[in-house]
Amino acid sequence: MAIDYSQKHFWTVQLLEETLKYHTVLRPEEYGNFDLLWQAKLDCEKTIGGVIRPARASE
Repeated sequence: MAIDYSQKHFWTVQLLEETLKYHTVLRPEEYGNFDLLWQAKLDCEKTIGGVIRPARASE
């Protein structure tokens, strides 16, 4: 089964924090807040024109 990283249920707060540090600068209020982290991911994806995958994804 392929993992669709555009779907929220494949992400956790920790995974978003670890991954987004390679793509953007997080604001202090985003740490620990899934909804703000998810929005940061979406904003970053819009800027780069692709889906961000976890840094440790082996696929």
